Amino acid sequence: MDQVALFAILGLGAGAAYALIAQGLILVHRASGVVNFAQSAVAMITACFYVWLTDHGLSTVSAAIVAVLAAGVLGAVIQRLVMRPLVRAPLLAKLVATLGIVLLLQAGAGMLFGYDAQSVPSLLPTSTVHLFGIDMGRDRIILCAIALVLAAALSWFAHRTTLGSLFRAASDSEEGIAILGYSQNTVALTTWVVGSMLAGFAGIMVTPITSLNATTTILLIIPALAVTLLAGFRSFWTATIAGLVLGIALSEIAGYWNIASPSIDGMQQAVPFLLIIAVMVVRGRVIPGRATITLGRPPLAPPARAHPVVLAAVVVAVVAMTSVVSNSYQTAISVGLISAIIALSLVVLTGYVGQISLAQMTFAGLGAWFCSQFAAGMGIPFPFPVILAGLATGVCGLLLGLPALRVRGVSLAVVTLGAAVAVSSLIFGDAKLTGGLSGIHVPSPEIFRYSLDGITHPFRYTMTVLVVLILCVAGVAWLRRSRLGLMMLAVRDNERAAAAEAVNTVRTKLIAFGIASFLAGIAGALFGYLYGHLSFDSFAPLASVTFVTTAYIGGIGSIAGAVVAGLLSAGGPLFALFSSSASVDRYQALIAGVGVVLTAVLNPDGIAPEFNRNYKAVLARWRLGRQAGTPGSDAGLAPAADQVTTGDSGRAGLSVAERVAQRRRGGDSVRRNGPPLLEARDIRVTFGSVRAVDGVDLTVRPGSLIGLIGPNGAGKTTLIDALCGFVPSTGTVRFGDESVEDRPPHARARMGLRRTFQNTELFEDLTIRENLVVPAHAHGEAGEASQFSVGELLRLVGLEGKSDCYPRELSNGETKLAGLARALRGRPRLLLLDEPAAGLDSAESQELGLRLLSLLDLGISMVLVDHDLELVMGICDEVVVLDRGGLLASGPPDAVRCDPAVRTAYIGVTDDGAELLSSGEPEATRS
Repeated sequence: MDQVALFAILGLGAGAAYALIAQGLILVHRASGVVNFAQSAVAMITACFYVWLTDHGLSTVSAAIVAVLAAGVLGAVIQRLVMRPLVRAPLLAKLVATLGIVLLLQAGAGMLFGYDAQSVPSLLPTSTVHLFGIDMGRDRIILCAIALVLAAALSWFAHRTTLGSLFRAASDSEEGIAILGYSQNTVALTTWVVGSMLAGFAGIMVTPITSLNATTTILLIIPALAVTLLAGFRSFWTATIAGLVLGIALSEIAGYWNIASPSIDGMQQAVPFLLIIAVMVVRGRVIPGRATITLGRPPLAPPARAHPVVLAAVVVAVVAMTSVVSNSYQTAISVGLISAIIALSLVVLTGYVGQISLAQMTFAGLGAWFCSQFAAGMGIPFPFPVILAGLATGVCGLLLGLPALRVRGVSLAVVTLGAAVAVSSLIFGDAKLTGGLSGIHVPSPEIFRYSLDGITHPFRYTMTVLVVLILCVAGVAWLRRSRLGLMMLAVRDNERAAAAEAVNTVRTKLIAFGIASFLAGIAGALFGYLYGHLSFDSFAPLASVTFVTTAYIGGIGSIAGAVVAGLLSAGGPLFALFSSSASVDRYQALIAGVGVVLTAVLNPDGIAPEFNRNYKAVLARWRLGRQAGTPGSDAGLAPAADQVTTGDSGRAGLSVAERVAQRRRGGDSVRRNGPPLLEARDIRVTFGSVRAVDGVDLTVRPGSLIGLIGPNGAGKTTLIDALCGFVPSTGTVRFGDESVEDRPPHARARMGLRRTFQNTELFEDLTIRENLVVPAHAHGEAGEASQFSVGELLRLVGLEGKSDCYPRELSNGETKLAGLARALRGRPRLLLLDEPAAGLDSAESQELGLRLLSLLDLGISMVLVDHDLELVMGICDEVVVLDRGGLLASGPPDAVRCDPAVRTAYIGVTDDGAELLSSGEPEATRS
C-alpha cells in the first residue's frame, strides 16, 4: 500500500503539469474559440529562456519573473501577428497556424538554446517530508497545491468578474461584446497574454520534474488536451482534477508495469490517447446538430482537370531532369515524389472530406513496417509487398476512423495526434518490433532480376516511384470526379445536408480514411525500399505535424498542391538544392513554420490553387484583349451571369388562388380516406431542461400539402429534425408501412422522406449541377435513372442556365430554388420544406407557391414550414400550429384563420393579423 501511495505522490508532478497547461488551453479557448496546440511549445521555450537566464547570473526567482513576462510578450506577438488576421479564417487555417507556431518555437529553441536535454533549476524546495510513513517530495506537493489554487482563482475570475464574463462571451459572439462597448481586440490580446503566461509558468514549474527537451516537453500537449476535452474546454476544476488523476495513473503504470512488450513508455503514451477516444466517442455525434458552427469555408478542392499534353510534358521534364542530375539529387527527387503520395492522402482525407489528420506520417511508418514484414519476413517479391503494405495500413486507417466518426474538426486533429503518439510509443518505440537503433530491413527491389535498388540505381528507382505517383494522381483525380468524390465533398461542406440527401456520412468517412491510409502506406513502403534499412525517427508524431503544414502550404485540397508539397518536403528536391549548407536541416522546421503561418494568414488555399487562379486571370485578360482588338467583336456586351433570365413557367397561366380553387373543385386536394404516408405520434425532443417539442402528433396523407406554422421558437424546425432523424427524439414515426424512428437520416432519405433547410445548406464547392447529382448518387444510381434529369429540374424551378454556377454566385431566391431542386432530385415521396420563402419578395413567393402546387400533380406530398402566412394559408390543404413545442391547433386554413388562440400566439392582435386571419367560419381543432 505504501508503494501505491508513493507512486501516486510521484505522479502529482506530471499531473500538475497536465493541469497547468490545460488551464491555459481552456482560458484561450473560452475567449477566442481557438485550440492552441502551441501551448506546451510556449511552456518549453519559456523554460529554456529561464534556464538561460539562470546560467547568466540571475536568481531563480528573478529569472522566473522575467521569463513569465517574456511569455506574455510572446503571446501578444502571436495574437497580433498570427491570430488576429485569422479571426474570420476557416477552422483549418487557425489549426495549422498554431501548428506552424509549434514548429517555429521548436526550431527557435533549438537554435538559441541547443537541442540537448537541459537541467532546470527548481523554484520549489526539493527536500522530502515524512508523512503517514511515506517520504514525499515537497516540490510535488507544492506544485499540486499551486495547480488547485490556480484552478480556484481562474474559476472565480471566469464566473465572478466582468473581464471573465467578457472572456466567456467573446467566444460566443465577438460582435456582441463590441455592441456592449468593449474592444474585441483588447479582450483577445489579454487572453493570449494571460494564457501564454500560464503556459510559461507551467513550463518553469514542471520541467525540473519532467525534464526539459524540445520534443518531449512539446508532447505534453497530448495529455493536457485529453483532460481539457474531458472538461469540455470549460471547467478549470474538472481539467485540474483530471490532470492530477491522469498523472497518478501514469505513475502507477510506471511502478507496476512489468511486461517487456508493450513497454512502460508505450503504455504511458497510450493512456491519454485512450482517454481522448473515450471522451470523443461518448460526447461526439455522428451528425452535427444545428448549433454546430463551422467558421469559414474549407480549403479549395478544385476539379482535377489538366490537358494531357501538359501532363505529358511535365512527366518528360521530370524524367529528363532526373537523368542528368547526380545520384544524391536523384534520391532527393525520389523522396519528393514519395512525399507527394503522402500529401495526396491528405488531399483525400482533409481536402475532400474535411477530416483533419495529424497522423499521416505515422501511417507511412506503419506502411514501411508492414513492407518489411512482407518482403523480408515472408520473402514476397517486389512490388507485391508495396500493395500489401498499403492494404494493411488501410485497415489500420479504418480502425482509427471508427472512433473518429463521432468527432470532426479540431477534435479529430486531437484524436489523430494522440494516435500518432500512441503508435510511435507502442510500435515504433518497441525494439522487438522495429529493431531498435538498427531499424528494419527491406530487401533490394528487383523485377525479373532487374535491379531497382534505390542506392545503387537511383535513377531506376526514381522512375519506379514516378510511375507509382502517376497512378496515385490518376486515382485521386478520378475520385474527385466520381460519384464517391462528390459525396465526399458534400460531407465536407455540410454533413447535415449530405445526410438529408441520403449520403451515408459514416461510410463515406470510413472510405476516405481507408483510401488515405492506403496511400500513406504505399508511400511508407516505397521509403523502405529506397533506403533498405530504415529507423522510425522520421515517422515521429512531430513529423506528421510538419508534413501537414507542408501540405497546407502546397494546397491541401489540390492534387497540384500535393506535388508542390513533395517538392517542399524534408529531404526533397528543394532542400537538396541547399545540401551544401550544413545547417539546412537546422532551419528546415523554422522555414516550414514561417511558411505555414504566412500561408494561413495570406493565402489559405495554398500555393497551387493561388497560382492556378492567377494563371486563369492572366489568360482571361489576354483573351479578352485579343477579342477586343478583333474588328466587329462584341466582347464585353454579353449580359452578366446574374442578368441571365430564368424561365417564367411559374408565372404563366393561372394565379395561385385560381390554381388552388381548380384543384379543390377537381377533388384532388387530399385523399383523406387513404392510409397515411407519414404518421408521427407523441414526438418529444429535449435539449437539457428545455423541451423543444412536446408530444406532437402529425399525420400526412398522400397528395396533401400540410402547413406547419408557429412563432419563433415554437419547435417547427426541431420537429422536422426529429422526423428526419437529425436529433434524438421519443415517440413513434411511421413512413409508409415501416417504422423509421431507429433509422439514421440517410436511410430515411433513401425511403423518400426528404427535406430542405432553412439556410438552404447547399454544397458550396460544388456547382449547382453537381449539387443535384449528389442525391442520385446517394442511391447508387446513374443520373438518368432518377425521376428527373438535372436539366428538367432546373427548368422546373426556373434555374435554366445556372447549372455551372456555384451557390455563392446565386441570389438568395435562386439558392432557395436550388435547394428545392436538390431535394426533388432525390425522388421524394414526402418533402419537408423549411422556410423556402424566407427572403423572397411577394412576387417570388407567389411563384414559389405555383411551383409547389405543380409538385402535387407529380405525386409529391409536402409539409411546408414558413412565416409567410399568405403563402401557407393560400396553398395548404391543412394547417398545423405549434406553440412552445406543443400542438396548439390544426385544421383547414379557414378554420385556423379565425382561431383567437392562433392569432394571439402567432402574430398577436395587430390590424394586419386581424385582416389576414379574419375570414372563414369553421372551428379549428384545438389540442
